[in-house]
Amino acid sequence: ALSANVLVEKHIAGNDYRLHVFQGQVIFALHRVPGGVTGDGVATVDTLLARLNAEPLRGEADSRALLKRIALDEEALELLREQELTPDGVPAAGAFVRLRRTANVASGGMPVPILEEAHPDNLALAVRAARILRLDLAGIDLLMPDIRRSWLQSGAAICEVNAQPQLWSTLPAQILRALVPGDGRIPVVLAFGDDSQQSWLDALAERLAQRGMRVGLATPEAVSIGGRVVGRLHTDAYGRAMALLADPEV
Repeated sequence: ALSANVLVEKHIAGNDYRLHVFQGQVIFALHRVPGGVTGDGVATVDTLLARLNAEPLRGEADSRALLKRIALDEEALELLREQELTPDGVPAAGAFVRLRRTANVASGGMPVPILEEAHPDNLALAVRAARILRLDLAGIDLLMPDIRRSWLQSGAAICEVNAQPQLWSTLPAQILRALVPGDGRIPVVLAFGDDSQQSWLDALAERLAQRGMRVGLATPEAVSIGGRVVGRLHTDAYGRAMALLADPEV
């Protein structure tokens, strides 16, 4: 009656998990709990929600706050009716009252780290998904009953592979440490002198190279990297130094 085209999708029951894969390894995993409140047997849903929204980490939906506030809107009221509750109702102690259908943080969800609890089969599934799609960094959204049980026994579905995942606050530093050796800084030696210092510079570059460094050397005559001349720049010392610092091989 409404359309000639019908799309039928299988419902996957379970929790919402986000697994971050980087260079063939799961480096972080979250259980994304839908927005809601937990009863204490005394306070109403209204009061519990006010307490939740007052948490310092929560801000408005369009803010850069780590967590988002939850409005008592039509979606929340409909879910309350499904749970036979009202805003003035008092949930039982320990009872979770769901106020959002989706579990993303942007809609008020709560991310709970669970990497240490995840079954190895589930981690391997996420790694394989990223590998098949040729992604060095990916966010794998996994739906399954319990991350602690293997998906081979409980069943699961990957509902999304995100190639530009939003990163937990500690992950950028971890990723940079894996990508950049050492502290990410280039040791610099600045030598003052006349042309007679060239032999000293060459000897210094050779000693550093013997220690495993990829040495860049800039003199008025030439710019070299790893003992090979890469250019003869007719510019000042600053320009030659920048030519070295711009090259990731140095």
